[in-house]
Amino acid sequence: MMLERPTRRSLKICALLLPIYLLAMVANNRRLAWTELTMVVIFFFLITPLGRIKRFFVRAMVVSLLPLLVYGAAGWSSQGGRLFAPVRTFRSLFDAARKNSSRARRLIMVDSSTALESASRSLGARGSSKTLFLIFSQRICRVV
Repeated sequence: MMLERPTRRSLKICALLLPIYLLAMVANNRRLAWTELTMVVIFFFLITPLGRIKRFFVRAMVVSLLPLLVYGAAGWSSQGGRLFAPVRTFRSLFDAARKNSSRARRLIMVDSSTALESASRSLGARGSSKTLFLIFSQRICRVV
């Protein structure tokens, strides 16, 4: 409702809070925050009625689609340079091999499995260490 019929009060609140939120997102430097913001913008774009401004954005997206696809294809496999940094960031959202969090989770699970194996041997646990590792690793994946 705020976007379709903004009042002076709601515009003042947005003008006050938006810079704070954007600065926090930049300071936090998390891809998830930018992904969520993008999803919110897409959602509001889809639910608002077609008007003059929205029609302009649709035309601009249609015109820029081909250059953006060429840019994305050219930078998808690039390794360095600042020119394709946005493409690498976008790719890191979907490519598990490039995610640092995935690597860290694997290291935690390997260290945990080693600790569980030694604990099960020293405690004489009845279940196999693989079963204990499976239970433990599922809990880590939920927590992390």
